[in-house]
Amino acid sequence: MPTRTTYRHRIDFHRLRMSHGFTRPDVSQALNIDHAAVWRWDTGKQQPSTQVLPDLAKLFGVSIEELYERPATEAQATTP
Repeated sequence: MPTRTTYRHRIDFHRLRMSHGFTRPDVSQALNIDHAAVWRWDTGKQQPSTQVLPDLAKLFGVSIEELYERPATEAQATTP
């Protein structure tokens, strides 16, 4: 069974994409990125490279820092 890669700072790409009403093909086309890369981001198998972060932030209308923000419930659950 494949393991999911753990990142210290992780973008919840699926949540972000869905909250902005984008489909995977929308993102792939808007960023001119291979659909397989978008699928890997969406499933959490890979994180977007730092080179694409400015384009992702612009697409979603957020800052790069906001790409990494977690929902309040998740942030509270991990706080000691």
